[in-house]
Order: sequence, then C-alpha cells, then structure tokens
Amino acid sequence: LKWSDTDNFYMNLGCHKGVGLVVCGDDKGSLWLYNCPSMVATQPEPIKKVVEPSTRLMWPDLQDEHLENSRKVPLDRHDIIIDKVACSHDNQHVVAVTSNNMVCIWRRTEGNDDTTDEA
Repeated sequence: LKWSDTDNFYMNLGCHKGVGLVVCGDDKGSLWLYNCPSMVATQPEPIKKVVEPSTRLMWPDLQDEHLENSRKVPLDRHDIIIDKVACSHDNQHVVAVTSNNMVCIWRRTEGNDDTTDEA
C-alpha cells in the first residue's frame, strides 16, 4: 500500500474485512483509505503492485472557543498523530484516535456515484 512518506515507524491499520476496506492514519492527522474488495475473496490473488489510496481524509481544522480563557495548549501546537483507526460494522463510519487524546468520527455520505466523507 502506498502510504505517507515519513520517518515514523509506528503504523496502525484498521479494516472492515467484509468489504475489503483498509484504513491507516499518519503523523499529519490524515487517514488513508484503501478499497480492496478483491482481498475478501475465498482465495484472493496476491496484489503485485503498489496500491494507491482510494481516498485520503485530511484532519479537519479545529476551533476551540474556550482556548483563550483557559490554560489549554493550542490544538495545532503539536503534530496530530493517528494512533488507532477503526471502521464500523456497517462501513458507514471511521473513527480515529490521536496521540493527544482527540477522537474524530467520519461519517460516509452518498454523493453521485462517488462517496463523500465528512468529519
């Protein structure tokens, strides 16, 4: 799978094996989604090429309205590293947890023939 060009060696994959969806986070807060339905066959053929991501979800711009009046560290002070990724059983949601204990849930929405995801 083609993935982030990074020196970080930590990588955690999430998947929905029933539909062949593989998701991996990176050290910039984005999610790399790979749609590999052929891999759920009983005897799948080995993939002998680099698989490009089907979709890449970027970490959303965050606003903390209470930051100015508190002693919180700004959200953008440190890199957002995705520690864990999980897909829902119905393939409608992807959940990511970061190194600074933030959780983001993406919900699948249907567009034309393409799939659009929103954070």
